[in-house]
Amino acid sequence: MIFDKKREGFRFLGLGKQEFIKYFFGGNASLAVFILVLICAFLLKEAWLFFPSHHEQLKTYRKSGLEYFTWVEDAYQKYKISTGALNRAFQAELAYPNRHNQELMSAYEATRIFAERELGDSLLILRDAIKQRKSESSESSDRAAKLDSVIESLKKKIDARRPELRKKIVTTNILGIRIKKPRVPELQPLSQEDRNKVVDAVVNHNFWERGDAEFYEEIEEKYDDVWDIAAESAKPLEDIFNTFRTDIAAPLDAIWREASEHTRTTRDRSNSNEIVPRQIEGQINVALASKEPSIRQIKYGAVLQVIADAEYFDEYARIFYLFRFTEAIFELKPDGRAYDELPEATREKVEGIINSVSGNYADFVEVLRTGGDELDSFPKAVPAGTMDPDMRSLLFDLTRFERGSDKMIRELADEAGSFVKAFPFDKEARKIYDLTERYETAIIEMKEKGRAAIREFPDPATLQTESARTELAAFRETFEKDIAELQRVGEKLRDWKFNEPWGWTETAGAFFLGKKWTNNSQIQDRYGILPMFTGSLIISVIALVIAVPISIASAIYVNQIASFKEQNFLKPCIEFIGAIPSVVLGFLGIVVVGQMIKVASNWPIFSWLPGFPIDARLNMLTAGLLLAFMAVPIIFTLAEDALNNVPSDYRDGALSLGATRLQAAFRVILPASLSGVIAAVLLGFGRVIGETMVVLLVAGNRIAIPDFSKGIGVVTEPSHTMTGIIAQSLGEAAKDSVDYRALFMVGLVLFFITLLINFIGQKILTKYQTY
Repeated sequence: MIFDKKREGFRFLGLGKQEFIKYFFGGNASLAVFILVLICAFLLKEAWLFFPSHHEQLKTYRKSGLEYFTWVEDAYQKYKISTGALNRAFQAELAYPNRHNQELMSAYEATRIFAERELGDSLLILRDAIKQRKSESSESSDRAAKLDSVIESLKKKIDARRPELRKKIVTTNILGIRIKKPRVPELQPLSQEDRNKVVDAVVNHNFWERGDAEFYEEIEEKYDDVWDIAAESAKPLEDIFNTFRTDIAAPLDAIWREASEHTRTTRDRSNSNEIVPRQIEGQINVALASKEPSIRQIKYGAVLQVIADAEYFDEYARIFYLFRFTEAIFELKPDGRAYDELPEATREKVEGIINSVSGNYADFVEVLRTGGDELDSFPKAVPAGTMDPDMRSLLFDLTRFERGSDKMIRELADEAGSFVKAFPFDKEARKIYDLTERYETAIIEMKEKGRAAIREFPDPATLQTESARTELAAFRETFEKDIAELQRVGEKLRDWKFNEPWGWTETAGAFFLGKKWTNNSQIQDRYGILPMFTGSLIISVIALVIAVPISIASAIYVNQIASFKEQNFLKPCIEFIGAIPSVVLGFLGIVVVGQMIKVASNWPIFSWLPGFPIDARLNMLTAGLLLAFMAVPIIFTLAEDALNNVPSDYRDGALSLGATRLQAAFRVILPASLSGVIAAVLLGFGRVIGETMVVLLVAGNRIAIPDFSKGIGVVTEPSHTMTGIIAQSLGEAAKDSVDYRALFMVGLVLFFITLLINFIGQKILTKYQTY
């Protein structure tokens, strides 16, 4: 350490204070840039491998016919969903005659629950005392006598409260249709006579007895009787549903099942054929790396099994592999008898394969027993024209390796892929093409039978419920649309070609524009980012629509209008919001905000709002509200800084001309700081679109494109986000799998989105800065 007492002052390693500060901060800035580049490179490394691997999957998806099957399945599933209208019509007709009985039963249950809550602890203590009394074995015991006394006393108290209970039931209007603060769900209006019957049955009932009042039991019996009668009268609708769901759809269902079984089997067989070389290589590497002879024997045996079971393995190569590998395992010498030392089951397996291929098993055994040059002459003995010349040459070269050496075994693994024949996709595709004609015939048959069945629909006037009439009318229209869709699919199937190349643009489009994300599909895993991107965008827009006015208005008030004391109080309070953990806000959304919005959406005052009442407690609206709460601090802080950086002359000039402080803030200060405010909004957008925990807990996590036909009411639907899918699935994805790399690809997209947003914010800030 050197201390220089001259004017330059303190120096360390030849650096003064100014140089040290300069290089320290400059070095940290460089480190930050380096880390950013490192993150980007890491994401690119893990993510970019996604496209080649997924591209190979999609190529097999087309060649195996799964693409063909997917078209058939999608159209068939739409048809099956539309037949649900017939089932709903049947259920509506079935339940209608029992509606009055159902209302009475629901009214009784709701009133009884209310009465038991009003009785509260007295009833609970009484029931507990009765339970203890039943467990007493001696009738004359002191404890039994005391319990009897307590029970009688509690019963008298409850009997004394019956008039009060009746009055509360009536005044609280439990059975009315307008209840300001209902303790139970609202019920359908009943006649005054029915209300009196329900109240009498509840109030006069002995609450301490297990079971319901006679009134309720009578209603239950009536309910069962009416249900049996209604089931008989509604049976024609049930028959119609079964006709369309099973009889009419039977030909298409058979085609769907055949296509499903054949295409999945083709995919599995082709995948198995492609992994044979990798299986051989993997088992050999493990065997050679092991020091335990027993482990090596197990792995070598596994290689033998792979070679024997490979469906599209060159047959001569199969024989050669089996014997050469037997030689390698036992380190065969010229006078050795290694083959005889093989387990009997393995020898039988080898003999069976050889006999089924060439029938020259004895010659091979003799070659192995004697060793020497006869083994090298085997490839020459293969009949001309039965093996590719390159294959003959390769086999001949392999026989010259030193027997029993690691080198020969390694070469076996390296060359395994050369002996795997191409999977015959063309042969398998012929079976798929044969289904097309049957498909078109099936659709024509469905169309004719369906129209004939629709003409036999019951007269709407004979139906008891408006719901059933509406459902039947809706099915008439959807049936024609479904048939038209099935016919369009038939045209696509006619033009489908299994050997049409699957381009890289299709792979990229399947990811960036795909509408499905399925990673455990029995058909084909799909990785379409569009549903998550849409969900992230909608939630972020909701958050900004709420947060931006609040944040900017708060910033203007604090910076331009509030007193010094108010500023010192408000600024820390707003900025403290950013310190609240996101998981805490997520729990708040689940327990409080989501439930509160769902309940409030049923209030008549909000019935005019699109999307209300809300079906799902967890949805994009709830997530947007919480993200808005999280975005307020960052937008407020940056906007307040932008306002604060406007020269004070602007405000003083406006005030001197007679403007009020509010006019000066909105007409002078805000326009002058607009670039900074816009940058604050964009940075807030980057903050909310990258949030994970809140959206994972509150957004609903449904992977689907929202239904934009609802208009603004689409915000009440559940959705998934890009950050949510990463947090939800990354822990379950196997490393280096396609699922794993797809999630990294989503992360890369999200990284560039946030980077772009921040870049635009900085550009706006520097280009349009007016002070």
